[in-house]
Amino acid sequence: MERYYALRENPANRPEEIEQEHYRVYDNPRLQQGWLHEQDGVAEAEFLVEGITCAACTWLIETWLSRLPGVHSAGVNFSTHRLSVQWDPASLRASDLMLAVHQVGYRVLPWSREARRAQQDSRRRELLKRLGVAAALGMQVMVISVALYFGDWFGIEPGMADFLRRVNLLLVLPVIGYSAQPFFRGAWRGVRNRAPGMDLPVSVGITLAFLGSLWATVSGRGEVYYDSIAMFTFFLLGARYLELGSRLEGAQALDALAGVVPETARRRRVDGSLETVPVVDTAVGDNLLVRAGEVVPADGVILEGASSFDESLMTGEHNPVARATGEPVLAGSVNAAQPVTLRITANPGNSALDSILRLAERSHAEKPRLSLQAERVARWFVCAVILLALAVAGHGAWTSDPAWLPTTIAVLVVTCPCALGLATPLALSAGAGSLVRRGIHVTRGHALETLNRVDHVVFDKTGTLTRGEISLEDVTLIRDMGRGEALRLAAALEQGASHPLARPLIDAAGNDPLPVVTNFANVPGRGVRGRIDGRDYRLGSVSWISGADLGPLSPDVDSPELVVQLADDDGPLAQFHFHDAIRPGARDTVERCRAEGIGVSLLSGDRPATVEAVARAVGIDEYRAGCLPEDKLAALDGLIGDGSVVAMVGDGINDAPALARAHLGVAMARNVNLAAANADIVVTAEDLSALADARDIARRTFRIIRQNIAWALAYNVLAVPAAIAGMVPPWLAGIGMSLSSVVVVLNASRLARA
Repeated sequence: MERYYALRENPANRPEEIEQEHYRVYDNPRLQQGWLHEQDGVAEAEFLVEGITCAACTWLIETWLSRLPGVHSAGVNFSTHRLSVQWDPASLRASDLMLAVHQVGYRVLPWSREARRAQQDSRRRELLKRLGVAAALGMQVMVISVALYFGDWFGIEPGMADFLRRVNLLLVLPVIGYSAQPFFRGAWRGVRNRAPGMDLPVSVGITLAFLGSLWATVSGRGEVYYDSIAMFTFFLLGARYLELGSRLEGAQALDALAGVVPETARRRRVDGSLETVPVVDTAVGDNLLVRAGEVVPADGVILEGASSFDESLMTGEHNPVARATGEPVLAGSVNAAQPVTLRITANPGNSALDSILRLAERSHAEKPRLSLQAERVARWFVCAVILLALAVAGHGAWTSDPAWLPTTIAVLVVTCPCALGLATPLALSAGAGSLVRRGIHVTRGHALETLNRVDHVVFDKTGTLTRGEISLEDVTLIRDMGRGEALRLAAALEQGASHPLARPLIDAAGNDPLPVVTNFANVPGRGVRGRIDGRDYRLGSVSWISGADLGPLSPDVDSPELVVQLADDDGPLAQFHFHDAIRPGARDTVERCRAEGIGVSLLSGDRPATVEAVARAVGIDEYRAGCLPEDKLAALDGLIGDGSVVAMVGDGINDAPALARAHLGVAMARNVNLAAANADIVVTAEDLSALADARDIARRTFRIIRQNIAWALAYNVLAVPAAIAGMVPPWLAGIGMSLSSVVVVLNASRLARA
């Protein structure tokens, strides 16, 4: 080693350079697939942050990143430890963001479920080990402390008392050096970054108790508090272990969705033989065999066979749903009966399940107003606790109060605002997980809070109050044209549309090749148009066709059936009659809303007779027909202008503007493009009463949040004066502080068990 500096070829890397080299690896585009996305000049990525212990940590990371040039937004979800950042890729690289988080004392890596599970398992094991050390040594400390207490009452030799104190000192050293280490790390990180968190008062309390006890042990004068140190270290670690379990429980519902899809699939070759391939290697148009009992690996349409499918993970409905040839099946559903062959309709990563997971994950990065307020209060509360402890210590020293040290320790420990910081995020996480199991997926952070305040609900009709599974009942020919030709023209026009009418028309047209359509256009709220064989055709509502002066009104315009006309430049050619059944639970949902005093109305683009029939069937008195997208916006503006908190429940791209305009947008997921849905909540449940259940869960969630906050505040109001008055010994302060957090955790977990 003497000639190391003479023989080495290059200077050694400094620690800062090693850190930069580690994070620069993540600038590789191949490593960024799946967690970093760029669109319209804005990069967005999600990271997993290790070392977060309280709300002050999330504030520190968000504030630190928001000061970087090029960062548009940064948000940390306390429950999932997930960081979501949007930035200008021309100004910053992903490694710059990761290094910035590392510089304030946290470890960061790209977010993935595997990484999160590994982090949670590692944290659980680490907490369990620290808890075990604190428990094992703490029990020995307590046994010796009991002997010292009895010695004070009944007498003990000074030499023996001094010996027992020194033994306790040795026993408590591992508790402070190992079990309590996370508190000291968190406290130092907060002080270094001028963002004190909940670890600071705990660490100061432990330090004061230890230093005072050490002085008493060495000098032989004064009281020792080794038992208090061991006890509140153990109880605080126990509370954090319960908190971790509660956060994991809130995320289990989404993990169940994400983990159900298999990694491999059986793909049928051109010659009919089968090959097993990774699901990621499949594509739209591939034919897959799904045997009975297997999970469907991708969204598709059944080509051969018929079976029943358990879609409970997606919809919350546990009764299997029958699917026949030509009907769609969803990735994640379980084939419960017979083997089927399906054709993939969505590439891996673009299934309905993937879209729901992305939307739900987006909501985890957003924080409701109540959560932000609780974090701000907790940050200021920590500062107030430190100032109060200094005042108590100063007053005790000024008045020569011999109990100033235990009183100061008790004030520091008993007032730690852990319960206040946990009150909101744990309840929101548990509430969102409870909704997922019912087929309700929150996609925006404010959704639960807004749902709790909604006082008027506006429904669309097709695909919302009705199933959206429209069947073609009849075809009426208006001019000299064959039924088959009319169906072929209508099906050709509907090939490029996402309206629920497209599928029954295409199915009715048969398997013959359809004409080629050029100049295709989708006219929202009216219909579609295009050019076939040099002739212009329109397919849409009777009012749209007649309003263009293309022919007389249909004689069946007053029928409650859904009627659509096909027309060319010379007038109507044919008329198609459709039927759409009422969605299960629609009437029950309307009745439950009205029972709670919530206003209910129906806005639809369909004809008056159809809208009236549906409104009467579900019990809605206030309805409007013939509404174009701009008419729905005007109606929503009127309600919002009157002071109502409005929820819009719709289905389809035509409702996107209204979903965005309402305070709360709710999209029915069966026929909507989830990636483009402008919704705050996505409903995959077939039974609409799940939406009324969501309202109940939202109300219960915020009732529990209010209970948690009230408990945390009441505890401090009662405990602080008692601690200042010297009525609370340090060991009891540790128990009280830990129990306050445990009460909040257990109260929030009631939502997950409900």
